[in-house]
Amino acid sequence: MPVWLVTGTSQGIGLELTKQLAKNDANTVIATCRAPARATGLAGLAAARVNVHIVALDVLSNASVHSALSAAQTILGERGVDYLINNAGIGHRVGNNTTTAEMLELMFQTHIVVALRVFPNGIRR
Repeated sequence: MPVWLVTGTSQGIGLELTKQLAKNDANTVIATCRAPARATGLAGLAAARVNVHIVALDVLSNASVHSALSAAQTILGERGVDYLINNAGIGHRVGNNTTTAEMLELMFQTHIVVALRVFPNGIRR
């Protein structure tokens, strides 16, 4: 019975990944996103599938990461996370020198540093 923790599941690839994982009743899926109240597609999936659990997570916030991991531990009990899919991300159209240093830093934090925030503090068996 594998446990999957997927970040960035409110739409797009993350939502579709969650749908595919949820099809297997043996999987437990912890689906995370910044604003669960706005993730209507994800909410519908969780209502239809008992193996999908929604947890609020802003990967750029250490406090949010700790809170989300605590919530996941409450859901899982003694079980740990088997697979982490760090899907959360942001995009920015590049062109005409519109990319700022601040935008690049935010993209770096979201796409690279997040793995260090979530993984080392992750739920261990």
